[in-house]
Amino acid sequence: MRHLSLPDESSGVTLQSKLNPEASTHQDSLLRKNPSEDVYHRFGQFVAKVESFLQDAHEESVRHKKAKNDVIDAIGRAKASATMSADLLRRKIEIEESLERSKEEVEEMNAS
Repeated sequence: MRHLSLPDESSGVTLQSKLNPEASTHQDSLLRKNPSEDVYHRFGQFVAKVESFLQDAHEESVRHKKAKNDVIDAIGRAKASATMSADLLRRKIEIEESLERSKEEVEEMNAS
């Protein structure tokens, strides 16, 4: 027959930590039998935080690259628009000059 006993303080496990294993307190870590367990636990938390920071940094890097590409695209569109506008202005001037010459020719023909 197997006997059940309540956990005692020397085992490093408290009754509260048995009932709620996620509620790890500083006192629980001090009561653990093997001090390296606390180190491994803290190291695991540290690694999780580092991974979280790395993920955040990666996401920020992706956002930065997208924003940079958006700026490059906008600059390209602005340059294309400026070139097109300059071409339209040049064509407008040519047409106005041609129209003016045509008017002058018509006036000369009417004057003679």
